Amino acid sequence: DFGSFVEALQTQICNEAAALDGEAVFGTDRWARDAQDPSAGFGITRVLEGGAVIEKGAVNVSIIRGKLTPQRAQAMSGRGRGIDPQGGAPYEAAALSLVLHPRSPLVPTLRADVRVFQVAGQRWFGGGCDLTPVYLDEGDARDFHRYWRDLCDAHHPEYYPRFKRWCDEYFYIPARKEHRGGIGGIFFDDLTTSPSGEDAEPFVRAVGRSILGSWRPIV
Repeated sequence: DFGSFVEALQTQICNEAAALDGEAVFGTDRWARDAQDPSAGFGITRVLEGGAVIEKGAVNVSIIRGKLTPQRAQAMSGRGRGIDPQGGAPYEAAALSLVLHPRSPLVPTLRADVRVFQVAGQRWFGGGCDLTPVYLDEGDARDFHRYWRDLCDAHHPEYYPRFKRWCDEYFYIPARKEHRGGIGGIFFDDLTTSPSGEDAEPFVRAVGRSILGSWRPIV
């Protein structure tokens, strides 16, 4: 299941990031959503600080279970998700998110996540990956976008242009007519199937497994 996948992915990313750093290691803090109810879910927070390459990084996982409140059910129903607006349906959410801040200002900050929300036999995936440089290196930016274009194209030709545009729009501030820094990347939400009807989960798993690979050549 996707929850087990993000737990294993967290371990893999932390091991690879620590090896890339060469000095620091990730600490681990496991927490329960409800100490009286183990079925309510948990989270694992892993943080690295003071590394040779990574000044500070966090790779977090959460597995949350519960029942939809009427307010959330109504919001989901209003987005066309086919959910009973009265609420009460059991749900499960699983997510991995990370931010890696490098020590060198010549290396951009990496941000990424993959996630799923499941209720009433339906699943919606989301995720993305983007870079925020202090000093823009156009070659690094091109390589980063090419990396994600190739990954997306391997799953569906419509993915990359759609998800790149979505990322650009997500980080755009209309009032200032500017982006919130960074060079963009990919972003997607409410994904269930590809435009051709294939299950979206293999693509989302591939995104998760590819996150660190998009950043490693720049470091």
